[in-house]
Amino acid sequence: MPNILPAWKHYGTILRKWTSETFTINEAQYVSGAKYALHGNEQDSLLVTLGGHCVKKMRKDFLCERDSILFIPAGALQYDVFLATTTFLAVEFASSFFGELRRRCAVVGTEVMLSGTDSITLGARLVEEFRHVDAASALVFEGLILNILAGAWREQSATLGPKPPFWLMRVREMLRESHSQSLNLATISREVGVHPVHLCREFRRFFRSTPGEYLRRIRVEAAGRLLRGRDMPLSEVAVTCGFADQAHLSRTFRRITSLSPLQYRRMTLQ
Repeated sequence: MPNILPAWKHYGTILRKWTSETFTINEAQYVSGAKYALHGNEQDSLLVTLGGHCVKKMRKDFLCERDSILFIPAGALQYDVFLATTTFLAVEFASSFFGELRRRCAVVGTEVMLSGTDSITLGARLVEEFRHVDAASALVFEGLILNILAGAWREQSATLGPKPPFWLMRVREMLRESHSQSLNLATISREVGVHPVHLCREFRRFFRSTPGEYLRRIRVEAAGRLLRGRDMPLSEVAVTCGFADQAHLSRTFRRITSLSPLQYRRMTLQ
């Protein structure tokens, strides 16, 4: 029988811990080469990977590496292979927390890996707050965690709803592949053979944004990946990711993440 770990228990070494009636946050470390047989956790949990990487094998494989956020529902069976010494910030929820959420709103119910700059920013803020806990931290933690869970629910919903048509997937692929170039709606519409108005309507329906908003987010995500390194100047990051200049990068990055590029770089390098 698979081992179901009781609340607040982990196989790894607990380095630090913070707890409240609502949830417990642990910084847990696992050594390189460790493997854990099929098991689950009694509580719903979020894992923010602080460093290292491992594979969590569930209904599909999830690669947990720096800055990734993985939601794991209570009782989900998994086995782990640690490819390097790996540290997680593990948030475990009291049963009453999700019970109350389910009475008020839709709640994520399956394993979900979150991606994108929004999620990375929320994870970085969660880590920053954990390192500087004070009397307001409980409120800050709850706000950040609720935002992460909302993102997880949206990721889950996107995989369960109607599938976008092939031509619309091609539009999204074009935006991702050519994010550093100058694109316009007329060119994209001609490429996929649909009217611009229909393109915009269907894009918003399936991806919850306009093509322009999506392109800006892709550029910010690309900039975020470069900012997580130490060496590239902001002016070079801007040009590489399709922004007019450093000021354009800073304005757009702050509007989407609520952080300046330098603040984001400092938070993700800690």
